[in-house]
Amino acid sequence: MCTARDQAFVLSSTICATPRTNEGGEFSDASTALALGPSKLRAERCSQPASWASYIVTLMTSTGTVTLVAPLRTGISGSGAFLGVADDERQYWIKPANNPQGPRSLIPERVVARIGEKIGAPVRPVALVTIPPGLQFTYQPGYSLRPGLAHGSLHLDETMLVDDWRGKAARDNNRRRAAFIAALWDLCLGTDEQWLSHFPEDAAIWSFDHGFWLGGEVDLSLAALRRVGDTPWEIDTLDTASTVALRQAAAEVAALEREDFIEACASVPIEWGTTESEMSELADLLYNRKSGVAERLLQAAERSIHP
Repeated sequence: MCTARDQAFVLSSTICATPRTNEGGEFSDASTALALGPSKLRAERCSQPASWASYIVTLMTSTGTVTLVAPLRTGISGSGAFLGVADDERQYWIKPANNPQGPRSLIPERVVARIGEKIGAPVRPVALVTIPPGLQFTYQPGYSLRPGLAHGSLHLDETMLVDDWRGKAARDNNRRRAAFIAALWDLCLGTDEQWLSHFPEDAAIWSFDHGFWLGGEVDLSLAALRRVGDTPWEIDTLDTASTVALRQAAAEVAALEREDFIEACASVPIEWGTTESEMSELADLLYNRKSGVAERLLQAAERSIHP
């Protein structure tokens, strides 16, 4: 339902564009969102229509932001992600819609990454990847490419996959990164802990592969998310984060508006097996978690032994 505040927001509605994103709304490089700051990005956002339902229908699109040019090699994930090069000359880890876990497993990938960008969390940049007709590639036994939209996560060279960064917590600002990952984890119901440790950045931690987030279901379940409600969903490494960073992360989460969640959920292609009404409710469920998450981050800041 559109509130009076939402309606007042609409009265000054204008059409605008930002040069910092490409035509699909993705950030043009890995550092743009962090450099600008999430609060500034929100302040520059365009006003939205009065009806959230009509707005989300307008946003949900079938247009890819990049096109796959050539598959490069297979990966080892259960989703069948493979490395490919796109027409922007960059490499992505690509999860097709016809993957072993099903097209709906791609929904958390989009939603979590976009919310992570909004709060300034260290998430790998993502793209909607168009798989054109004619490409022949078997990315997992029994699974070959089909034309359509896939999820892409920007490749990062010289990394190591880790499931616990405690031994790297004091390196390359990881105590700050830990705070924002903890915020995203609690807000978006993270699971399946795995991170990229980037050697050239002195083992800086990046969050990626969010396919099991939003409650740990391969097939997104709103009923399960309703049951969770605002229940705390804290990550084990919360105690590695710094006091200052936890307070900053709390402020960024608290500053999120309903339209931030709408925009994140509306970035999901409808052909991945979802509907406008499902994404609208998902946006509401996540929005309703934000106050509790911000408060828990502030409480963690009081307990932290790291300045």
